[in-house]
Order: sequence, then C-alpha cells, then structure tokens
Amino acid sequence: MKYSVVIPTLNEEKEIGACISSLLNQLVEPDEIIVVDAMSTDRTVEIASKFPKVKVIQTRIRNRGWQRELGVRAARNRLILLADADTIFPCWWVEKALENFKDPNVVAVTGNIVPKRYTVFANIHCAIRNALTPFLTNRGCCFLFIKPKTKTFFDINGVYPHSGEVQALMRKLKGKVVRDDRLFVYTRITSKQEGEVAIPLLLAFIASCSLLH
Repeated sequence: MKYSVVIPTLNEEKEIGACISSLLNQLVEPDEIIVVDAMSTDRTVEIASKFPKVKVIQTRIRNRGWQRELGVRAARNRLILLADADTIFPCWWVEKALENFKDPNVVAVTGNIVPKRYTVFANIHCAIRNALTPFLTNRGCCFLFIKPKTKTFFDINGVYPHSGEVQALMRKLKGKVVRDDRLFVYTRITSKQEGEVAIPLLLAFIASCSLLH
C-alpha cells in the first residue's frame, strides 16, 4: 500500500535526519517524503535534501497547519502519514498501523507518544496526552489517514490554526479514527511542556499540605 509522508519544519537541523532515517527504515517503506519548510535559517533543508525519496517544498508562511496543507495537496498518494521533525518511528510502526485498515470503516490511525529523554514530568505529559488522543489533543506527529475528497484539509473556516490542525482535519474525515495502543513513537518533550505538568502538580501538592495543617 503506497503512502506519502508529510513533515512540516522550521529550524530542525538537530532532529530532521533521525526522523527521516526512521521513516526510510520502515518495514513498509514510504513512496515519498515531503518536507514542507518555513524558510529555515539553519541546515534543515540541506540535511533533508540528502535523503532519497525526499521532496522539499518551501513556504514563507510559518504556520504548521498551512505547511501540512501544502504537503498533503502535493502528495501523490491518498494514504498520508503526518510526522513531526522531532519524532522517531520504530521500524514496525507503519506495518502495524496498516492492519487497522482491514476494517473498511477506518479512515485514520494514530498511536501513543513516549519521550525521547525520560523525566518524570515528560512521562506524565505523554501519559496525559495519550489518554486524550485522538479527540482532544493534536496528534500530527503520528497520524496515518486516507486523504478525504475535499479541496482543503487543515483549515477552519479558511483559517489555518497553529495548533489543533489535526482536529480540523478530523472533522472532514468520514469514518472511524482509531487509536492503536500497540503503536508508539519517540518524540521531544520540551522544558515548557514539562513545566505545564510540573506547575499544576506542585500547586496541588502545596494545597494538599496546607489542608493537612
């Protein structure tokens, strides 16, 4: 089953090589990898261009939804895998994901995320996002779907969001979206994302301590 990969990028020279390598090492290899770059000022495009099967598209618009839109429009296959530049796929990811499409009602498959660098807060962050996937969190780092027969994919009333663009896409998918818990990818969890977990937990701990007194 032929599929295209779409990766939006902006200054991802430290991550993009490992991401593309993991995709080219899939047991079911991609037909093409489309990197949609928002005019990176580092070596992102140079690194990506060295890999086989990679096509680079550049846009001056720094908007992840719009970048994914351009990539999906340019893809020559109806089956599309969305990936983020900081994500690494185990070699069996696509093979196992495709098994879900034996059900003719399935139009999209996603999985879970685990942190590249383990910390307690990174792990909690991933656990929360996994629990809410796919309906309340953005899962553009590992989302395999059949392109719907519409003119646009990631817009909401003509606006391309900076986050939540996969939810915009899901509104246009006519069928079942599956979270396969066998699937996981490694992804980068930033210090900011860790803090989003740490601060509420710390406040809850302080509140509980004050109640004990």
